[in-house]
Amino acid sequence: MKSWPPSSIVTPSPCATPTDGSASLARGREFWRLPVVGLVRSWFARCRERRELEALTPRELRDFNVSRYDVLIEARKPFWRM
Repeated sequence: MKSWPPSSIVTPSPCATPTDGSASLARGREFWRLPVVGLVRSWFARCRERRELEALTPRELRDFNVSRYDVLIEARKPFWRM
């Protein structure tokens, strides 16, 4: 009886791992994606938080001791500005 999975599936072929250094080059090209993804996520979070802040009622604003003017100033900032 043959074992599962077949050894041809488990063992990588020589073609799967290039020896000319192109694998490390590809990893190097994708290295920039981590900081960019984090930056874009923070932009989306900032936009969401500002929309939620703008939607607060006057009573909720009093609870936070924040004026409507302060909220409007914050909500009108571009997403990239803190």
